[in-house]
Amino acid sequence: PANLAAQALADQPAYLAPRTQEAYRYALRRDSLLDGTPVLVVEAKARSDERGADQDVRYARLTIDRESNELVGLTAARSSRILLFRESSQLTIHLRRAPNSRLDWVPHLTRFRAVVDVPFRTARQFRTVSAYYGYEGMRTDS
Repeated sequence: PANLAAQALADQPAYLAPRTQEAYRYALRRDSLLDGTPVLVVEAKARSDERGADQDVRYARLTIDRESNELVGLTAARSSRILLFRESSQLTIHLRRAPNSRLDWVPHLTRFRAVVDVPFRTARQFRTVSAYYGYEGMRTDS
């Protein structure tokens, strides 16, 4: 896939929207490495008080390449109640450096887990894990 993050992220996630930023607590980790590359790790957690209570996105962890400012990793956890059922999910996307490249990142692993709880039924859990490989012949640094 060309851009996994675009498929996984809303155009304006709640933790970035100006009107809901107060519903989250933020943390920045500057001294982190991913695949030997310096990255910034930004975490957003929904506040446990009334400001964050109605936020579906409960946690987000964004990993950003310091040199290019590109998103190279993502974990997001959400929980929502819609009418008669409750759904909670977690999505993780890991990228890695493309072989023989200093600039390009490629998908490495994605994990998705969802639990759907409907009244009078046992909660159902769904999981997918996808691993990406075979990049050795890929042209990079274009």
